[in-house]
Amino acid sequence: MESGNTNGVLRFGVFEVNLRAGEVRRQGAKIKLQDQPFQVLALLLEKPGELVTREELRDRIWPAGIHVDYEKSVSKAVNKIREALGDSSENPRFIETLPRRGYRFLCPVEGVQAAEPGNLPLSDSPGELKPVELSWIRHRPVLGVLATLALAITAGISIWILSKRPVREPGPSALIAVPLTTYPGRQLFPSFSPDGNQIAFAWSKPEQNNANIYVKLIGTENLLRLTDNPANDYAPAWSPDGRHIAFLRDVRPGRAAVLMVPAIGGPPERRLSEIAAICDGRTDPGLSWSPDGKWLAMKDRQEGETQDSVYLISVESGEKRRLTYPPPGSGDGTPALSPDGKHLAFSRSITFGVSEVYVQDLSNGQTATGAPKQISFRKQQASGLAWTRDGREIIFASASGFSGGAVTLWRVSASGSGSPRLMSIAGEHGLWPAISHQGDRLAFSREYAQDQNIWRLDLSGSSGKTNKVMRLIASTRNDYVPQYSPDGKRIAFISQRTGTDEVWVCNHDGSGAVQLTSLAAAITGCPRWSPDGARIAFDSNASGTFDVYVIDVSGGQPRRLTDHAADDAVASWSKDGRFIYFTSDRTGTWEIWKIPADGGTAMQVTRNGGAGQFESGDYLYYTKRPEGNKLWRMPVGGGEETEVLDNVLGASYSVLENGIYFFRTPRAGGSPTLQFVDFKTRKIQQITSVPHLAISAGLSVSPDGQYAIYTQEDQTPGSDLMLVENFR
Repeated sequence: MESGNTNGVLRFGVFEVNLRAGEVRRQGAKIKLQDQPFQVLALLLEKPGELVTREELRDRIWPAGIHVDYEKSVSKAVNKIREALGDSSENPRFIETLPRRGYRFLCPVEGVQAAEPGNLPLSDSPGELKPVELSWIRHRPVLGVLATLALAITAGISIWILSKRPVREPGPSALIAVPLTTYPGRQLFPSFSPDGNQIAFAWSKPEQNNANIYVKLIGTENLLRLTDNPANDYAPAWSPDGRHIAFLRDVRPGRAAVLMVPAIGGPPERRLSEIAAICDGRTDPGLSWSPDGKWLAMKDRQEGETQDSVYLISVESGEKRRLTYPPPGSGDGTPALSPDGKHLAFSRSITFGVSEVYVQDLSNGQTATGAPKQISFRKQQASGLAWTRDGREIIFASASGFSGGAVTLWRVSASGSGSPRLMSIAGEHGLWPAISHQGDRLAFSREYAQDQNIWRLDLSGSSGKTNKVMRLIASTRNDYVPQYSPDGKRIAFISQRTGTDEVWVCNHDGSGAVQLTSLAAAITGCPRWSPDGARIAFDSNASGTFDVYVIDVSGGQPRRLTDHAADDAVASWSKDGRFIYFTSDRTGTWEIWKIPADGGTAMQVTRNGGAGQFESGDYLYYTKRPEGNKLWRMPVGGGEETEVLDNVLGASYSVLENGIYFFRTPRAGGSPTLQFVDFKTRKIQQITSVPHLAISAGLSVSPDGQYAIYTQEDQTPGSDLMLVENFR
């Protein structure tokens, strides 16, 4: 093997690696690194910005005939490298872990000429250092000397000379994403200044339930804090003249204020309007300026409407103009106006948890003309739209699953010609792209890998004693929404350990996990046991829209129970096992329906809204989201509905004979709490707080009332901003 870099010296950041000497130096000081970690580092440096699989590492470092536990050895070697470089797996600057796949080196790598090149023989021993072939500066049979000389000259040319000559567009492999921010917590929603030299973003610090708006000058660590409010500030958008930054601020549940603040900081904030908005980090409404700076595009919903549409609001007068008219059962959001103002890109929900990218033509930048055109067909959740500088393509994020699933960046022609192309540079956790109108820069937010696991709480200590908690079901992927079987001996849950949401079953102690489904759908969820424990009902969008399925616990193919153009989801069984309840938008609003468990005609149960239902005793319990997550009940045979509880966290409740356990939504600055209401006394008892409760927590209490199981975020999601230079 012969490398084009005959000197074998590489640099990244403040580090220098001498491949032949087997040395790593930081600003001239030698850093101790053993042979195998060094070889792993060398292979990562060979492919900066690209995935290096665990198999590649095994084949390079442990050739055929060498028998080791290479999985543990690779992980140990990477940890040693991180220790040497001062890197972190949770907040990587140099080495990113791609779960179950391999690793990626994040920082640009420069080949440099050493003072005294040497030739060392290849080693036959797997424990000794081998020179590494660098594919990006590989020797060619023809003109090899000239290629090596050109590389050395390029590495030595100063930046000011390069700035004098035209920059050629690099190929995809030459683009590298480097950290732009590495602050603890979450940095989201990057927005470039008009000259492309500054970036505005929202930053939520650890253990902080709100975010504020900051501005950073690219190339420095200096930060300017623009907002300091206990409410949540997000989705900043820089005005075309560079003087102001518009952003959203949560003012009450489901509502946000549209505000403007000077880009240089200081008062006054100016309030433009109030809109319907929910911030969850992936599907936020976003803001987009018109090129003339007179209008802002945003999503909103008029009084009495249930669907979101895209509107323009006048920055001067506050006048609103509606641009999109989604069909029944859908909604529009994440607007992005094209650089020339003649087109609007936005995401339209197709079904629950699935949205696609659309483009709407505009007349005079203020009036929609013709019908919008769908340009993506990924059957996932599209968000964070950004136009390329020439207005020919749209970059967007595509997310699978409700939470914690892979989020990838894609680019698609704005005309709709051709299929979307994956932008591998962003990895599996890239979202909220932004493109500078000058400077050829791309920024995006890269999430830390989220890890949701199922925990068990011992309820026997509820009367003043310490409650014992333990992690019950865990993997390197998300495991969530658990449900005890009727006899309490088994647990059904959803896991992403095979890459997509699937239904799994295990013993009550978490052992013996078995996969039941292999649908490979974007979203599968809400497994519910039949009263006899022989079957499990669940929902999935494997067919495009959501339907209810039933599968035998012993295995086999799931049976599709509903087949309707609407979404049918969140299944649960009647007490006698004859019917399966589900939530559907067949009428245009979410109502509860039921269908015979063996198939047949569906019947509507509620008329005033309902979801997340369970039958217990003589009543059907359910929630109503638009009314502040209230829990209601009505007689199973029909009759008047009555309110039971308020501020219930989604469908995270469990009804027993003597009362209801439920998670209550947190107050500002607080954590969700597990509480119990006694049917006889009507008194509410607080059991414990759960600071890291997952949004898709679920809640199930064992039939004997001894244990509660729920989902917790063991690795709280965080995110950094990443920067790509020379992006076009």
